[in-house]
Amino acid sequence: MTVATDKSKVSVYMDADLKRKLEALAKEEGRSVSNLLERLAVQAVKDAEQEGRI
Repeated sequence: MTVATDKSKVSVYMDADLKRKLEALAKEEGRSVSNLLERLAVQAVKDAEQEGRI
């Protein structure tokens, strides 16, 4: 499956239990795991910027 996007691809390794929990959370929120992780990353960066860490 090819999706046209201007976003960069990121690959990560994580514990299988964490992956299962992320999948469950994403499903509960009606989004993909990729979208959930992007949302969490955006919030983490926003918080760090507001705190002056980056």
